[in-house]
Amino acid sequence: MMDIDEVFAAAVRTGTVLEINASPERLDLKSDHVRRAMELGVVFAVNSDSHRTHQFDNMRFGIQTAKRGWVTSSRFINTLNYPELEAFLKLPKSDRYQFIYSRG
Repeated sequence: MMDIDEVFAAAVRTGTVLEINASPERLDLKSDHVRRAMELGVVFAVNSDSHRTHQFDNMRFGIQTAKRGWVTSSRFINTLNYPELEAFLKLPKSDRYQFIYSRG
């Protein structure tokens, strides 16, 4: 059995951003996992998983999953403006956690 807490702790340690996939066929991560990951300090990205323009509307499913997991907007790289995102991506992964938490 997978130790989900260790997976999330490793994501925090390594500065790995976890994806909330908004495709109705996928919906990875599940809201209970998102909530636990949030508690452990994980940073997220919501992805529509769009392959056609009409699928952009799927983003609402990912946002709903994030809301059920109590994710705050400051924990999404989606909420960074372009200069912030560029700076975040240039950082060594080990420094990304501090970058997100220095934003407030």
